[in-house]
Amino acid sequence: MYTEQERRQNRRAKVDLAQTGGEFNLELNGKNIPILGSNHISISGMDIQTPAAAQPNSNIKLHFRTRDLHLAVKGQVAWCAARDDDQHSGKRLYTMGIEFDPTTLDDNSLLFLALREYVDAFE
Repeated sequence: MYTEQERRQNRRAKVDLAQTGGEFNLELNGKNIPILGSNHISISGMDIQTPAAAQPNSNIKLHFRTRDLHLAVKGQVAWCAARDDDQHSGKRLYTMGIEFDPTTLDDNSLLFLALREYVDAFE
C-alpha cells in the first residue's frame, strides 16, 4: 500500500494565494470562476477552493493575473468535494484537485516560479 506522498510524482509545497496580490480564476466551460484559496501547489498541479463545483476529468484553464503578468495553465479536475465554510458567509465551497497538463510543462513551471516567493518549504 502506498502513502499519498509516495503516489505523487512531484513534491508539493504550501502556498498562500492571498499574499500574491494577483487574481486567480478557473476557466470552466466558458465561465470564469474565482479561486478563493489553495493549500498546496507543485509543478504538476494544485488544490483550489472555489464557489462552484466541477466534474472530475473536466478540462480547465487556471489563470493568474497581476498588473504586469497573465499566466494561463491548462489542466484537468482530478477530484472535487463540497465543504461548508464559515469564512465566506457560510456558503458552500468546493475543494478541487487540479492536475496540470503534462505537455505544457513550461507554462506549469512559469506559474510555479511566479508563486515561488509565496511558497513555503516543500512537504
